[in-house]
Amino acid sequence: MAMILITKDTDYAIRALCFLARNNGTPASVAKISKELNISYAFLRKIMQKLNNKGILRSAKGKRGGFTLKHAADEIFVNTIIDIFQGPLEFKRCVVKHHVCPDFKNCLLRTKIEAIEDYAQKVLEPVTIKSLI
Repeated sequence: MAMILITKDTDYAIRALCFLARNNGTPASVAKISKELNISYAFLRKIMQKLNNKGILRSAKGKRGGFTLKHAADEIFVNTIIDIFQGPLEFKRCVVKHHVCPDFKNCLLRTKIEAIEDYAQKVLEPVTIKSLI
């Protein structure tokens, strides 16, 4: 069983934000982004609505409507997107034999896992949408 660092929602959100950043302020519809990135329209629409509700995107209706970034790409941090879609990045829910470990507080690997978590946070902290494009 693989440990999931980034969920599909987070991945698609970051990919869509990078698309919009490369679009230089030109609004893009969910249909266009979905087609360009080969992401399910219905799934992407929910992601875009959530990003809009959280103040990451700006939306406009009408013929020339669509989504644009509400902030500059260098002001949108990947950790913020991770928090929106999956909460804080945590490895504390160890999986042993396909079950969540009930005894993490007494786990012999706990300090190592926490060190990995801290390292991942520090590495991702400066990463912005601009740095990804």
